Amino acid sequence: MEPLRRVLTLGRRLRSVGPAADPRDDSWLDGVAPLQRFLLATDGSVTPALAAYLGEPVGVRIVGQEQVVLTEPDDDLALPPGRPILERRVVLHGTESGRVALYADSRAAVERLSPGVQADLLSGDLPIGLVLRRHRIETFRESLGAGRRPAKGAAASHLGPCDVCWRTYVIISGGRPLIVVHEEFPVDPVARVA
Repeated sequence: MEPLRRVLTLGRRLRSVGPAADPRDDSWLDGVAPLQRFLLATDGSVTPALAAYLGEPVGVRIVGQEQVVLTEPDDDLALPPGRPILERRVVLHGTESGRVALYADSRAAVERLSPGVQADLLSGDLPIGLVLRRHRIETFRESLGAGRRPAKGAAASHLGPCDVCWRTYVIISGGRPLIVVHEEFPVDPVARVA
């Protein structure tokens, strides 16, 4: 088994891998740059890696966010209907160049977050990983899926017409899911980021 596929299948529910639902088919990794392979496999914050690659600090631009009350259960967050969540959509970009490197959306179980973490997420000044680090919250990330496809929807409007790698994971602390994150970034970083 290829090391990256082995890392991606460690999650409790790998929903799909690439264009085919067959987890043994890793052909979608063909042509994926080393940085993107790293971003797919990491179980930590991607912000420091993006900053090193871009050669500049990474900033967050909120595309949209709202607090909503669930009308249906959220199995990934282990929340029943009627619980509040924060939905957030952002792009990570170079602060000097403005180059967009990643589009992400997330759902956070706000009642499981301290008021300080909630305030930092709502301010939109920091990526989620840096917010958690600032508040010294010990977490781990569990993969829910990863793959490759043409950019669509909000990701396409920010990344442009390109193929993207995507990954979805849940951030867990103290045995409880805090935040579900879905990230998309160009398969070819040179075409969009350089």
